[in-house]
Amino acid sequence: MKLAIRISVFAVFCLGLCVLPLSAQKITGDITGQVSDQSGGGVPKATVTAENTATKLIRTTTTSDSGVYRLTELPPGTYKLSVTAQGFKTTVRDAVVATAQTTDSDFTLQVGERTDTITVEASAPLIEYNDTLNSYVSQKQVVDLPLVGRDFNSLLGITPGVQRQPGGLEFEGVEHAHLRTRQRRQARA
Repeated sequence: MKLAIRISVFAVFCLGLCVLPLSAQKITGDITGQVSDQSGGGVPKATVTAENTATKLIRTTTTSDSGVYRLTELPPGTYKLSVTAQGFKTTVRDAVVATAQTTDSDFTLQVGERTDTITVEASAPLIEYNDTLNSYVSQKQVVDLPLVGRDFNSLLGITPGVQRQPGGLEFEGVEHAHLRTRQRRQARA
C-alpha cells in the first residue's frame, strides 16, 4: 500500500515538472501602458486600439479607472496604437511587439475634439543594437587567440556567461576536450 502511494506521489511530482517549462513557451507579446491627461491624472474608459500594420489584426480595450490598459496575446509585429477618449484629441503612435515581451506605451492626451488627431512619430527603440552586446566571435579572434590544441571550445572562455573552472573549462560535468586528449597521450606513453 505504501509503495502505491509513493509511486503515485512520484508520478504527480514528475508530471508537475513536465508542465513547468510550458509557461516559458509564449509566442505572443503584450502592450501595456498608462493613458493620462496633461495634468498627469489617469483617463478612465479611454478606448485603446492596436492595429497590426502587416496583417491588419485589430485589438481594442478600454482603460481602467486609473487609466491603465493592457492588450494581451498579440502576435509579434508593428502595431499602430490609437487612443480616443471623450473630450480629448485622438493620439496615434507605433509600437513594436516582440515574442514573450511586454511593450510599454504611455499616452498623454490633449484636450480637444475627438476628430483632431495627434500622431507621435518618434519612439525609443525597444532593443539596443550594439556590437558589444553579443557573443559573436569574429574570424580575427579565432585566428589571433591562442587556442589550446586548436580546440574551438576554448573560444567559449571569451563568451559572456561562461566561467572557467580550475584546470580548464567544464560544461555540465564534461571536461574540456584538450584535457581528455592529453590524458590519452599520457596513457599511450
